[in-house]
Amino acid sequence: MWPNTPQVGCFELSKRGEKSRTMPKSPLKSCAPNGSGDLFETLKLPNGLTLEIRNRSRLLAGDRWLVSLEARVDIPLRMSHLDSVPEKAHAFSLLEKTLGPTVTYSYTRDRHFVSRDQKEAVFLEVLDTLKRNTLAYLSHPDFARKLTLSKYRELKKKNPQLFLR
Repeated sequence: MWPNTPQVGCFELSKRGEKSRTMPKSPLKSCAPNGSGDLFETLKLPNGLTLEIRNRSRLLAGDRWLVSLEARVDIPLRMSHLDSVPEKAHAFSLLEKTLGPTVTYSYTRDRHFVSRDQKEAVFLEVLDTLKRNTLAYLSHPDFARKLTLSKYRELKKKNPQLFLR
């Protein structure tokens, strides 16, 4: 984490897109990282999902950095997300076998060869762009269902033999 960056906290986003900061009682309980990179921010979206934003920046050479931001939403796999699919029980079991108990949305944005004195500003600029352009999409009430259906179609296209009975 950068020295001038505020302490990591959890955030909740209202339906109007306003953010309120809440510090977890135990940082390990509410904001524990479960992937690579430092957890920078956590947003609770109006649709009940949680967006984790990670700083995956790293030193490249000398004072040059790869500034990298990863946004991730883990969606519990639910049978109800597949209501429009024929033989949804079979499709659900295949998805669960292939993906596990969650469907993951991940978005990474990188900026290469950034000077050390600009890395914080660049990261915050990328973060601001992500929030302006992506929060409404991720907060949509049908986001989880549509992403699950997309993963179903992707699996069916990649491995059609799995769906033959």
